[in-house]
Amino acid sequence: MSSNFDNIDNQERFWEDHAIKSIPTRFLKGISSFSGVSSVKSSITEFAKPINVYLENIKKSTDICMILPVFSKIFMDSIYEALIDHEGHLDLLTTKTIYDLIVKSDSENYFKALVRDKKIDYYIVEDISNIFFTVSDIFASIFLFYDDSVFDNSEMLLVDGESGIEDAYRFYNSYKKYILK
Repeated sequence: MSSNFDNIDNQERFWEDHAIKSIPTRFLKGISSFSGVSSVKSSITEFAKPINVYLENIKKSTDICMILPVFSKIFMDSIYEALIDHEGHLDLLTTKTIYDLIVKSDSENYFKALVRDKKIDYYIVEDISNIFFTVSDIFASIFLFYDDSVFDNSEMLLVDGESGIEDAYRFYNSYKKYILK
């Protein structure tokens, strides 16, 4: 249990700077138990570092699970690329609003084709926590929001290593079961 709090303490600034009220306490505890967590931050010389690290990792991924409360065409295009290049699969939890944005921006119809080919399973929920969470066979990541509900793409928690990724898959499956009940 103390290692859970050590993980939170090591990333204390990340948690303090973001809104976490929408994340149920039991899931915050789950996140705190992830091993192999590091913070990736933007800097003056690398203002898009978290996004670049995310995109590099997602493009190498095969089995992707995602809690998606925000829309980014850049992220979605990279996910499509990974699914196509690696014969991958995406399990997606999102809202109707985000789903509609995904479909509207999909001029190449990748999303529909990948759903038809059973490469994407998606679940539309009424409300979702303000956590952009991804776990794959390569990495896991967490982006949060500020108190004013603005998405923060300047800092990301990155989880790597087999043990941390296993923890992240368990978290995703537990959250999915909770949100779909």
